[in-house]
Amino acid sequence: MHQIHPFLETLRRPFCLSVAFAITATIVLLSSPSALNAAEPAFEFQQGDRVLFLGNTMIERAQLYGTLETCLTMANPEKDLTFRNMGWSGDTVWAESRGIFDAPEKGYEKMLAQVKSINPTVIFLGFGGNEAWSGQERLAPFAEQYRKLIADLKANSDGPRLVFLSPLPQPAFGEPYPDPTAYNELVELYADEIKAIAQSEDSLYINLLPRFSEPVFRNSEPGKYFERSMNLTEVGYLVWADEVLHQLGIHDIDLTHGLPEAWAEVNAQILKKNELYFHHWRPQNITYLLLFRKHEQGNNAVELDQLLELTAEVDKKIHQLAKQ
Repeated sequence: MHQIHPFLETLRRPFCLSVAFAITATIVLLSSPSALNAAEPAFEFQQGDRVLFLGNTMIERAQLYGTLETCLTMANPEKDLTFRNMGWSGDTVWAESRGIFDAPEKGYEKMLAQVKSINPTVIFLGFGGNEAWSGQERLAPFAEQYRKLIADLKANSDGPRLVFLSPLPQPAFGEPYPDPTAYNELVELYADEIKAIAQSEDSLYINLLPRFSEPVFRNSEPGKYFERSMNLTEVGYLVWADEVLHQLGIHDIDLTHGLPEAWAEVNAQILKKNELYFHHWRPQNITYLLLFRKHEQGNNAVELDQLLELTAEVDKKIHQLAKQ
């Protein structure tokens, strides 16, 4: 098989959070308004749902920890849910990061073809964070393209139910980091537009802005909840998953000390599955396997289908473990 992609090297990490991280998570999760105010279920998974995560860095890096996926699996152990992550760092609703050596339009076409191969029944959409940098004048084109993306996703899958995620605000780390005020104001505008799109689609909108705008996050130091950028840390994704779960209407999972130890093997298998699927749809040596140098090593492309078969085998193991 192929060399491990550097992006996924961090999958080879201990399962448990450190004591300091666990204490931090406890404080933050208990302070969450969402955690204290239960609501009626907002979304219900169905038997055999094929769940696709599609979006930018926020989505892509979630596969490194598998926190949300583990929780959703264990909240629905008898439903045999399967999950595929097709997030791409820096991506937009135009699929601008996916072209590789081609124009974004080609990347967009490839993305739709990959979606069709999955035929998802549920799609979590995480866009808007990168587009917000373009300012208010690009808000209308963003909304127009987002609606086009939705129509194209529906045309390439069999009536998926959609869940829209808001982008995240940027923390105020202080000097020498830039002041995030102007960007965060734009993020709110883009989030409002995403909410309107979700409502027009009669779909669930998950607003992450209030939770991650709380002082404990907004004024945190680099490396606690956010890395030295907008990317979430392991604990940041723990809080992210907690907020998503509550807005989905799942209130009986306690993440105050991290994922339950009893779920360790399920989480380990989910990380394994994520790695296998990543190498299937986004192989490190894609130039040699599928693109303009495939005349050199294109015969090895057969391994991509083998990776997909291995992914399906791990799915079965995850379903078995969830039922135990």
